[in-house]
Amino acid sequence: MSKHAVILYTIGSPDTLTPACTKDYLNRFLSDKLVVKMPRFLWQPILQNIILRSRPQRIVKRYELIFENGINPYLRDVELLCSKLQSYLNAHIDTTQQTDELGKTPCSEYQVVPAYAYCKEGLSAIAKNFLEQGINDITVIPLFPQYSDTTSKRPRLELLELKNTNPRANLSIVHSYQLHELYIKAVSDMARPLISDDQTHVLFTYHSLPQIYITQGDPYYEHTQATTKALAKALNLPKERYSIAFQSKMGPMPWLKPYLEEHVDKLAALGVSKLVVIAPGFSTDCLETLYDLKINLQEQFLNHGGKSFTYVPCLNASDAHVELIANLLYYHTTKL
Repeated sequence: MSKHAVILYTIGSPDTLTPACTKDYLNRFLSDKLVVKMPRFLWQPILQNIILRSRPQRIVKRYELIFENGINPYLRDVELLCSKLQSYLNAHIDTTQQTDELGKTPCSEYQVVPAYAYCKEGLSAIAKNFLEQGINDITVIPLFPQYSDTTSKRPRLELLELKNTNPRANLSIVHSYQLHELYIKAVSDMARPLISDDQTHVLFTYHSLPQIYITQGDPYYEHTQATTKALAKALNLPKERYSIAFQSKMGPMPWLKPYLEEHVDKLAALGVSKLVVIAPGFSTDCLETLYDLKINLQEQFLNHGGKSFTYVPCLNASDAHVELIANLLYYHTTKL
């Protein structure tokens, strides 16, 4: 019997309401070569001399609107999710199992922790710490249902590097789960009670990417389309009652379309008065859902003639999310 470490990997977020903390987070995030693929000699002067001089102060004001008693709800919910998942896994250990699907010895105890890409202690350090404790079975689950190189490639690369120096380690990872049955069910069950009648338009919004990333082979756009179709089917939505848009565009280059703000203005102009917004690509509510959607987008829609705006929360630390991640751990990991 052996211990098994499960690491829930996600982007991260500032943990204090200070420009310095936000600046450090943004610097780490926007310096990642998988996120911004411009040549460093072109990008870093823009980042350091323009973006990081003004953006942190603006973003702190937005975080002030979503922090609860001085706590970032995103970090709180990720840590709560880890705690609930650990309890769930340890309550469902099969002591009669000889080997699991990856050929590992039976697990006597699960330890579940978060790893943030751009804040706090990173994935590599956390995984190395487990190895130093003698825990060789480590599974990383990126909380990104739709795969993109900008989000899910980084943890895989870090695990492969760790495997090179620790060949006996049993490392595994989840690739994506954009069509997983429990994922589609959990999101649709969350949304269904909030769709009041057949006059409601449902908008699925995803974080955007530069169009060139898709042209270069990133499967993210295809995954968002597949998820949207599956959710629309689960919610019995005809084509005319739902649409898709992409948020958080940055810079002048073409990004995935339609752009969220432009699309919502168009919906309002077409006479849509009731809008339900779902963000299936976000596992846990964060600034881009709690502020950009629940506050800013709602204000925009209502100011342009909309009568009713409803934001559907992310799965967060719900029981359905716990069961989904447990299923991913049991049946949908790839050994490295």
